[in-house]
Amino acid sequence: MLNNILNIAGASVLSKEQQKSIFGGSGPCQVYIDGDVWIDFSVSDAQHTYQVNKAAGRDARYCCASCPDRAWAQQTQQ
Repeated sequence: MLNNILNIAGASVLSKEQQKSIFGGSGPCQVYIDGDVWIDFSVSDAQHTYQVNKAAGRDARYCCASCPDRAWAQQTQQ
């Protein structure tokens, strides 16, 4: 499958740092759930918490190293 993707014009394999910037970086992480921000999650716990809450229909987001760039991460933290 990777070879098929790389055959798309302009596609390339991302470095680990580029992947981190897309996927939310590394820990510690923050999770946003329906207006509240929770802090000090590991990456895997943040991803799991996000997925469970998103599946339940809640407004859920998470970020790790990229948090300072997110407006919601500037809110009062739990």
